[in-house]
Amino acid sequence: MAVGGSLSTWKHGTNGAVSSNTDFSAKTREVTPSFEAEQVESTTFGDTYRDYEQSFKNATIEVTYKYDTTLFAQLAAIYNAGDIVTWELGPTGIVATNPKITGSMFMIKLGNPVKVGDLLEISVSWQVSGAVVFTAF
Repeated sequence: MAVGGSLSTWKHGTNGAVSSNTDFSAKTREVTPSFEAEQVESTTFGDTYRDYEQSFKNATIEVTYKYDTTLFAQLAAIYNAGDIVTWELGPTGIVATNPKITGSMFMIKLGNPVKVGDLLEISVSWQVSGAVVFTAF
């Protein structure tokens, strides 16, 4: 999927508006989703090779935002409230063939690393809750 770089859109809910996605693209430097599935063994008598099936799925999203005080306050409010917010990731524009990934998530890590000579950033880890939907605009 070519979501790529400067032409990406990252949106999610906020405290008080958990299912109304706000566009954070202009304040986002990196979004790294990770989709995983557990496996269970399904080998039966008579099989000569082990068989496996997919079981529970899980997803996390690592996001790096460019620091600003308003954004930090918005993210801290989500963290403090323990909000489950909706999210959307995809390429910029609403072309019918463009892929879009959506779901719900809650914050599991909020960090504000400070390094000499570096751009101030906000590091956030999100845990996806429920299904991830892979669709098109």
